[in-house]
Formats: sequence, structure tokens, C-alpha cells
Amino acid sequence: GSADLKLQGLNRYTAWATCGIGGIQLTAAAGVEPNRQRPAGIQVWTAHPAERLHDGSRGDPLDAPPALSLSGVRNGTFCGQIAIGSTQAIRNVHATSGDLRREGGAGTIPAAAIELFYVVANDRLPARQGQPAWLDILAAEPPETVEASSAGAVLPVWVRVRVPRDTPPGRYEGAVTVSASGLAPTPVPLRIGVADWTLPDPKEFRTHVGLIQSPESPALYYGDELWSDEHWRQVEASFALLAE
Repeated sequence: GSADLKLQGLNRYTAWATCGIGGIQLTAAAGVEPNRQRPAGIQVWTAHPAERLHDGSRGDPLDAPPALSLSGVRNGTFCGQIAIGSTQAIRNVHATSGDLRREGGAGTIPAAAIELFYVVANDRLPARQGQPAWLDILAAEPPETVEASSAGAVLPVWVRVRVPRDTPPGRYEGAVTVSASGLAPTPVPLRIGVADWTLPDPKEFRTHVGLIQSPESPALYYGDELWSDEHWRQVEASFALLAE
């Protein structure tokens, strides 16, 4: 290579470029399946709970069938998310969960300890041209229809597992089954490893977090009169969620 290769973005030259790649070419036999676009039809995949999904999110169609794996302790709350995506509008979504059973021994996390929510866009905010439609509102019931944008349609299912205090440690497995128009009931394995330790109740936590809860926000969002009884009920619910 040339001794005068300029370093990109830097206003200087390297005098000794003694080794470099002259070029790369990728070739493949016929029949290679691309994964750079959303696959046609409805797709189901799992995403990390810290991943904020939007209308352009998609799973890799070449990945293994989706499974949701969590780690937790007794008396704790642990979450994950399953996503449903499509090139067309998504309609009539339904999700259910059964019991989680302990591998190799007695023990059950009952279905009543597993909550399912649907993550939708905040329709109180104006759409921004060229920006993704972020999905960050938890709804207890699925929308009748998720309309498709130019990027597609996505509806995450948020899975919240509350591990009972008396749960024996071990690995538990069950499934969350999702369905929609054009999507037959699809079981997604749900696994959680429960460690042999019990988390204190949230009221017994000892920590410091530099956050300020906004008491006005619930009133603004739900249209309640400031400091009314209904407003205080919304504030109480928001603190209960923050505690977890």
C-alpha cells in the first residue's frame, strides 16, 4: 500500500502503512436467504427488555425459533418482551400464559403470577416526520388494530413474572402463546431460572436513586383535575410501579 494513506477524519498521515486489506468480495452459491428486510407476513421474535422497539423493529428471520429466558430470585419481578411484526396491519392479537413448572422436581409458578401487557405508541404525542414510531406505553388490553407505516407494524407483548416468595429454586419452563389474524396460535417458550435467595419487599429496599417523580404528569396524561382524589390514586399507582 501507499505510504501516504490518510487517516480518515484526522488531519495527518501515517508514514508506515506496512499491512492492509486491498479489497474484500463476498460471494455465495444460489439459494442464500437475505435478512436485511422485514420478512413477508407476520413474524414473532423476542427482544431484550432494555430494547425500545418501534414500527421499524424486526427480528432476524434466520434466527432460531423465539424463546424468552429470564433470571430471577424469589419475591422479585422480572420482565421480557415478545414482539409481533408484519408488513401489513396487525389485527386481533391475543396472548395467554400457562403455569411455569420446575424442571426435575416439584414446584410451580402459577399463571396468575404472570402478567401480559401490550406496548403501544403514545398517541398523545404528535407524529414527527422521519422519526420512528416508538412503542413505550403499556396497555392491559391489545389494540384492535396496529396500522402499518411505511416501515411496517409492530406490537410487543410485555411479559412480567412475579416469583412468589415460597418458590423452590430451580429452572422453570412454560410458554406464552400469541395469535393474531393470519397468525395461528404460536407458543413461545418462557423460561426463568430462580436463584436460592429471597428479595425483600420493595418497602424494605435501602437504596438511593437520583430521580424525581412528576406528580403532575398522571393528571396531564389522564385528564384529571390536579390534586383531586382520582389524581392521587394515579400518583399512588405510579409509586407502586416505581417501587418494583
